[in-house]
Amino acid sequence: MNQEITPEQFATIQKIAKQLAPRYVFGSYERDDIEQEATIMALDGLKRYDGVRPLENFLYTHVNNRLKNFKRDNFYRITTGNAERAQQAKKDLFAASVSNDPIVCVEEDLSDSIDTKEAIEKIDRLLPAKYRADYLKMTAGAKVSKKKKMEIYSLIQGIVGENYE
Repeated sequence: MNQEITPEQFATIQKIAKQLAPRYVFGSYERDDIEQEATIMALDGLKRYDGVRPLENFLYTHVNNRLKNFKRDNFYRITTGNAERAQQAKKDLFAASVSNDPIVCVEEDLSDSIDTKEAIEKIDRLLPAKYRADYLKMTAGAKVSKKKKMEIYSLIQGIVGENYE
């Protein structure tokens, strides 16, 4: 069933998304990412709205509960299970080109050399959000298109200052 959304309903959805998003920022999910997720959840929740209580109260509860589930399902600790394998895959990405010698960085705000752990942290911090999902797939050994791989390798090269092809 296609339901038209009124401007008032959409304004309420945006208000709730902006209100709840800061509470659920975690990992690589930034405030804007959570706002988008919350908006999608609220739009989905409109299908279940029965009109008994105020829309804002219904959507707030619905989105709040769904964001709790979203965070629970997507949050991981770095030292356990799949997350540990993903972190190990990140380290393996550099294994071929990183020796015990420090990596020389291009950026002026860093010291002249950093080790592999610092390089990975720097990539995690500076890699643009739109490439993060494909980067994590690559580090976990999943298939990523050659074009995306080359873009990500190029970004990593720019971030760390080394060629990782």
